[in-house]
This record gives sequence, structure tokens and C-alpha cells, in this order.
Amino acid sequence: MDLHNRLREPRMTIGQEPSSDMCWAVIRMVLEEVPIDLIMQYTDLCLKTISKIQQRYYDTGDPAPGKRPKNTGNRGCMLGVTELKFIRTSLERQPDIQLQGLAESLREFCGIDASEVSVWRALRKMGYTRKKPSSGMSFFGIASF
Repeated sequence: MDLHNRLREPRMTIGQEPSSDMCWAVIRMVLEEVPIDLIMQYTDLCLKTISKIQQRYYDTGDPAPGKRPKNTGNRGCMLGVTELKFIRTSLERQPDIQLQGLAESLREFCGIDASEVSVWRALRKMGYTRKKPSSGMSFFGIASF
């Protein structure tokens, strides 16, 4: 039997929600601008499920299902995809930038009045961790998963 005639066994049953890890993997791929068809191929998720994960992330800041209901007083993630890409680019250009500098850059270039706490939460969600070199200055690096 050749590859084209084989039936792939689905990883998830109908009606089953993807795991939290799978949802975060989808968001990371979206932020890295991986084409949707490749995301569908890698995760074995349909377009509708990927769209729901993205919408849940934009609404609540957490792509996993059932974490927080809407409109509970928590504003969710105020930083959109454009701002997250701006933060990633800023860190690539200047890896030793501090939270205060990132927040000021967001204010200056994107018009977003984000606090240092919001920037730190966004960095953590993007997979960055805080590192302290021997000089005492803090900088950020990608966590290895």
C-alpha cells in the first residue's frame, strides 16, 4: 500500500478540545508567521479550531479552553500580534533591553501605554525567560522547550 492510499489516524476525536500545550504551540507558530496550511499539517487541527484558538488568545490572553470566561473583569492580553512582533524585533536588535525600555518603546512607536508588568507577561507567553549575567544587568533569552 503506498503513502497516498493510507488513511491517517486522527490524533483527536471529534468534539475533543486541544491540550493547553497544543494551543500554545499554535499561537507560537502564528506569531512566527508560519502559514496556516503548515500549522494544520503539523498539528492535525482544522482551520476552524485554529481560528478559535487564535480568537480565544486575543480575547483572554490564554489560548487554552475553559481557563477564564469572558468579561470577568480581566482585560486579557492588551498587546496584539503587531505589538508582540515589535517586542520580538526589539529584543533581537537589543537583547539587553530592560522592561522599562520596552514599555517606553511601545508607547513611543506603537501608541500603546503598556506597563512593565504587561510587557513581562507578554514576554513570558512568548517563551522568553529572564537571565542575569554577572554584571547585574538583566536581559531576556528564549527558553528551551
